[in-house]
Amino acid sequence: MVKLKPDPITSIDLIEYLDNYSDFSFEIETLKALIQLGFECEHGGTYEDPATQKPREYDIRAIRKIKSKFLRLAIECKNLRPNFPLLISCLPRRPEEAFYEISISDRPTTVIKDKFGRTEYLTPEVAARLSPKKTYRLKHSNSLYPVGEFVGKSCDQVGRAKHNDSAIFSDDSGIYD
Repeated sequence: MVKLKPDPITSIDLIEYLDNYSDFSFEIETLKALIQLGFECEHGGTYEDPATQKPREYDIRAIRKIKSKFLRLAIECKNLRPNFPLLISCLPRRPEEAFYEISISDRPTTVIKDKFGRTEYLTPEVAARLSPKKTYRLKHSNSLYPVGEFVGKSCDQVGRAKHNDSAIFSDDSGIYD
């Protein structure tokens, strides 16, 4: 636990924190930018991690309709500082990593019955999310991720210990949790 000064925190201190250090303020700036770009956004929430079965938080989910297609983004905001930057260690991408997947909902249904038998009308955007999808894996020359280009394999935030200038340390807990 950090040792704190006994001096009261003032409104000026709080404004300095919000302007320079707050991850939440950075999320709000990011959210505003996405909305200005035409995205519909969900700010903050939880989901169950399919790999660990643990509840996880997300910062922003954004969706934008472009003609008949949807662009969906999951965004994690990190307000990095010069004294604790993010280091991404990379290796050349292997052939089995050179792919991405797209999901297509063909003619999603916009009318459903709820659990009480009542008719519910869905917007096309909601219907596309709930309808059965076909998933296609695009790889090799069709992929946005070519073999041999560098891909991030590990992330760490790196800094120097406050009371020992020669001690370098890293931490990935804020990145992954």
